[in-house]
Amino acid sequence: MASCASVCSLTLRIISPFFLTIFFSGPPLSMATAEGGLHLASLNGTLLKVLVPAKGLFNEEFIVCDNSTNPPRVDGFCKAVFIHALSVLSPKPNWTDVEYECFEIEDSNANGNCDCCGIINKSSTKEQDYTTLVQELNKRKDIDAIIGDITIASKRLDFANFTQTYIDSGIVIVTLDDDFSRTWIGIFFEPLELGTWFILVGSILTAGFALWLLEDNTRMWQHSYQSATSRFIHFSRTFWFLTLSLVFFRRDCLKSSLSKFVMMAWIIFILFVSSSYVASLSSILTVNKRSPKNLGIQDLGNKKVGYQYGSIVKEYLMNQNISNLCPVKNLSDYEKLLRNGTVFAVVDEIPYISLFLAEQPASKCDFSVGKKLTIEGLGFAFYNESLANAFSTSILELSESGELQNLAKGWGLTYFECPDTIQSTQLNLQNSEGLFIFMAGVLSLIVVFLLIKAVHEWLSKRQRRDGIGDYMDDPSARASTRRRTSFSRLGLHPSEMS
Repeated sequence: MASCASVCSLTLRIISPFFLTIFFSGPPLSMATAEGGLHLASLNGTLLKVLVPAKGLFNEEFIVCDNSTNPPRVDGFCKAVFIHALSVLSPKPNWTDVEYECFEIEDSNANGNCDCCGIINKSSTKEQDYTTLVQELNKRKDIDAIIGDITIASKRLDFANFTQTYIDSGIVIVTLDDDFSRTWIGIFFEPLELGTWFILVGSILTAGFALWLLEDNTRMWQHSYQSATSRFIHFSRTFWFLTLSLVFFRRDCLKSSLSKFVMMAWIIFILFVSSSYVASLSSILTVNKRSPKNLGIQDLGNKKVGYQYGSIVKEYLMNQNISNLCPVKNLSDYEKLLRNGTVFAVVDEIPYISLFLAEQPASKCDFSVGKKLTIEGLGFAFYNESLANAFSTSILELSESGELQNLAKGWGLTYFECPDTIQSTQLNLQNSEGLFIFMAGVLSLIVVFLLIKAVHEWLSKRQRRDGIGDYMDDPSARASTRRRTSFSRLGLHPSEMS
């Protein structure tokens, strides 16, 4: 009897799982049996209810939920991915319609002491971020899914089942590059080295002297009776005229065949030099190498840091003991806050930073992006794991077919960063101030010279007037002058009358 009981007990332990599987196993929670096989089921029967984050203008490329219309207007890259994934969903769903509901995203600053261009409502204590949005799946039993730019984070896995990521993400630091512009007043001398400038000036003087010798080497020295001053004046005028001929290529003023040969060689020489100078100067003025800052999270310290309000970035920064935070509600405010020094850096996820950098003109894209601080992605959240798995399969199919990449490109969500060099099509005053200072200096010297000359002439005239006045006031001087005048008219010297 004992052996029989032991055999029966062993048999029951072996076959009991089999019978339990037969009698108690069934379709998953989100499956419904219908004609044609299993179908994906929603919590609301024939209606799939979806919650959508509403953040205004910040993430309008990703998702827009306008609650002012009935039903709410939903648009963006996330909805496009959701609709395309729904079209290839397998097994087929049993719902026939999708209902969207907006969820307002609000954020309060960690310390309540941030003043970022008036974008923070300090009196608001209510906070509804993306983590709160994901928690709605547990609080409300009528929500099937949440679509939008939702970052898949470990903390959020406790409240929802996430799909495969449909776009890669990760937290990065963005800072303004160091000032790389070349603004010193001698920038127009920079294309040539100092030794090259001396050689160029020497070449001009040598060529001018050679032309002077060939064109005017006889007339000047034949007139031996000329004074040294007149010879110098003649030399300077001739040399100046021939130097102008070198600059403006006035070949018609040359008479000697040797002079014309020298001029031809000079033209070839100066064309090569001028073209090289212009090319080098253009590169210096319009193309500048960036001076990026590769900052780490430890470099932020107590500095003010901007971040996208309502995002997971705030929680990450606070976990890194960075509390001087500045929430930003508009993507375009990143540039303003960085340039005016309101924030030291901006910390956000890669898709948003790519959008921000893509909006910058090529000549003003002077922002550095650091290395990834986290490796994450954006996905959809579902109440049930079966729905999440089915949509994950659909997203993978879209990715393998290239349709997902085309959707991202169509919404301008491809990865973008500033180029290594920045090219400007205009010269600003800082770059060209050297020319204006040089010209202003020359004109100032001329004005000073003219003023000195005018003062000197005025003093000379005043001295002459004073001398004439003294002469008119002295009768003996006037009488002596009259006697000398009379004697000169008679042809006699005053000593001959004695």
